[in-house]
This record gives sequence, C-alpha cells and structure tokens, in this order.
Amino acid sequence: MNSNEPYIQRPDKYCSIFHIEVPSSKIVLFYSFFELCEGLGIARTLEKNLCLMTTPSQEQEALAFLESIKEIIHWRFAK
Repeated sequence: MNSNEPYIQRPDKYCSIFHIEVPSSKIVLFYSFFELCEGLGIARTLEKNLCLMTTPSQEQEALAFLESIKEIIHWRFAK
C-alpha cells in the first residue's frame, strides 16, 4: 500500500477508521476544517498521526473531505 491509498480499519460494523499523517504545523488547521463538517465523524491525535473515525455510510464523504483539503493541509495516509 502506498501513502495515496486509504487503509480503512473496520473494528466493527458501525465504525470506519482512517489514519493520516498531517504536518505538525497544520494540525490545528486540520481540526478547524474538520469541525466545519459537523456530523462527519471524530478526529483524534494518536502519536504522530491523526485518526478519523466515522461510520461506513460516511466513508465516501470523509474521503471527499480529505481530498478537498489535501492542497492546503498536505496530509497523506499513514503507513
């Protein structure tokens, strides 16, 4: 898997988890954008990565959100 392909963790039928790498200087900006997408999911910082938790029905919207901010935030999927 390369850093452009999402790895989606599905611990159960209700939860989908994306792990992404965000430059430390952009984490607050990422959270600001994510807060604007009310109901999309939950974002948490885990070590050097961000963890986005959403529902399976919201996976495509979460991916679309990530793609829409890629040029501003310069994130990539965690390995």
